[in-house]
Amino acid sequence: MQDIVNFIFSGMAPSRPAEIAARRRIRTLRNLHPGVTGWEVRVDVPPPQASCGLAYAVRLEAQVGDGPVAEGVATAADVLGALRLAFNALEAELLAERHGARERAALWLHALRNRIASRPAC
Repeated sequence: MQDIVNFIFSGMAPSRPAEIAARRRIRTLRNLHPGVTGWEVRVDVPPPQASCGLAYAVRLEAQVGDGPVAEGVATAADVLGALRLAFNALEAELLAERHGARERAALWLHALRNRIASRPAC
């Protein structure tokens, strides 16, 4: 299945190495989180400022089914470093979402079992 990935480069030309690295990491995450239906990778280069060097700001979004959007945000001096940090943050959020979904399912199943067990026998 082909991933739906939207790349946005602002303040810079599209970076083929960044796209390749992002797609590789997305393939890995896709195997771990099959509920993600769409991805957005945004790379911004803010205008150079006197006090700071060139920094890349990366914002990742992963649409989880029809539900929430998980995000990962990072800034680094190089685009691949910023991508790696943003993907690490995104993966942590996806893991937390999956853990929360498992807890909600376990609570629902526990409540259902209690209701079934409390029914009078026919």
